[in-house]
Amino acid sequence: MRSSSTGTSRDRLHHLYQKLQNHITHDAVVADIMVDVRTLVAQAVAERTEANRRVDRVTEVYGDGWWEAH
Repeated sequence: MRSSSTGTSRDRLHHLYQKLQNHITHDAVVADIMVDVRTLVAQAVAERTEANRRVDRVTEVYGDGWWEAH
């Protein structure tokens, strides 16, 4: 009887260990995804800022009418 109880406890402990490992892995994956998302957002903001800078420069050089003519 005792080995059965020990086996059950061991199985439960192993199950809890696996759940913990899955949780840690899940957190690591989420953290990696968040780093990727932050990097992509920063890149998109930089690209948008550059595009806005170019629009401002064209408007400064050619005036507002250039955009309507093109």
